Amino acid sequence: MTSFGGDSPSQRVRLEEIFGNPFAQKRKETEEDGAVLSTEKEFNYTPSTYCIIMDDMIGNKKRPWDPERNPIKPVQMLTLPEMTKEERWIGMVMENCAFKSVLSGVLGAGVGVAFGLFTASLDPQMSMMNGDPSKPLTLKQTWKEMSGRMKSYGKNFASIGFMFAGTECLLETYRAKTDWKNGVYSGGIVGGALGLRAGIKPALFGAAGFAAFSMVIDHYMRG
Repeated sequence: MTSFGGDSPSQRVRLEEIFGNPFAQKRKETEEDGAVLSTEKEFNYTPSTYCIIMDDMIGNKKRPWDPERNPIKPVQMLTLPEMTKEERWIGMVMENCAFKSVLSGVLGAGVGVAFGLFTASLDPQMSMMNGDPSKPLTLKQTWKEMSGRMKSYGKNFASIGFMFAGTECLLETYRAKTDWKNGVYSGGIVGGALGLRAGIKPALFGAAGFAAFSMVIDHYMRG
């Protein structure tokens, strides 16, 4: 059994070989005046290509490829083809809260115009103002009645659609979830804001009614 005790140079060399740097060049055991001399050149470690790539990706936080011009693409077998740059831009625009709000406002205005036209044809209010309900309205009076109804309903529906879509999108972005709660919260906020013009009590009833209506519509659409 070899003993490592003592202070001889040869024993120190053996200890260095066991517990020292494994990449260090081994030294010859030559004793001159009680010192160990090294007759070999110092060993220089050269990392491999794999180590260099791993160091660039992890250590230096670099990428050996260009993610914009030459990204790593997975092999497509049963998946859909990759989206083009134009399709990605369209998707980003469609997911934007401002675009959703404006689009909902435009669609709401269209629904309001159609609804106002429908109600004006069923219940003309100006016929009661002439004093004789049996007397037919003139073309000018009919157009005035229809245009007033369409503008009023279009404005109201556009504002509701704009506020509801924008609030729901902001809540969805903040909560990072897409569920029925977004519609209920949005309905409560919009209903309360619209009813607040008439007072606190109408605002509470408006918030509760709009939230319940939104929950029913969301349940019907998701079901």
